[in-house]
Amino acid sequence: MLIAYTAVSVVNTLASATVRRRREFGLQRLTGSTRGQVLRMLTTEGILVALSGIVLGTLVALATLLPYASAVSTSATPSGPIWIYLAIIAIAFTLTMLSTLIPATKSLSTRPAEAAARAD
Repeated sequence: MLIAYTAVSVVNTLASATVRRRREFGLQRLTGSTRGQVLRMLTTEGILVALSGIVLGTLVALATLLPYASAVSTSATPSGPIWIYLAIIAIAFTLTMLSTLIPATKSLSTRPAEAAARAD
């Protein structure tokens, strides 16, 4: 339940932050950027956000898992299938990209002049 709540919170935060940037996207398009260029910029931002979250989340998890693993077993490293970790990474990356690019695509459907004129 905690993981589902966290996922919903992250998706909601990323989507609302992207929608609030409508004016910025409109200004970029008015200064000569194409929709494709704005979406590529957002894709790059999404990748950086996802990678930062994955790296920091892994470090925090290791900070708690390594002492626990050494206390309950003879090995200092956690045991378990690697596919669980890879699935969590894939889900985190997918949620980050979808919650950034879907609202951005919707925001870019308005005319640039209208989007730039809006005061958020």
